[in-house]
Amino acid sequence: MFSTLFLLELLGDEFKYVAMHLAKSKKRVDEILPFAERVKEHFEIYYKLFYKFDRETAIKFGENDFKIYNDHFKWKEATNKDAQSIRRHFMQISKFVFALMELRIEMEF
Repeated sequence: MFSTLFLLELLGDEFKYVAMHLAKSKKRVDEILPFAERVKEHFEIYYKLFYKFDRETAIKFGENDFKIYNDHFKWKEATNKDAQSIRRHFMQISKFVFALMELRIEMEF
């Protein structure tokens, strides 16, 4: 459980960094909204699985993780540096959620 709490703390820090980038950004960063929604869905799947583990939902989590990485690498480097920075933070959030899921699976088995 300590590892889970530690990763949640790191995840919260990433959200703080996203908020700071959004507050300081002079340009619109709407282009990252679909990616942010996918990462949000990723966390919601983890949240549900934490309280009620289900093998099929865990498989859905893995598929969603694969889509996130594909979306990240397909995304062309934009000229908007703020959007790039925010996207990197969302990618880091995705990695933390994946690590949290690994811990949850270990708790189950």
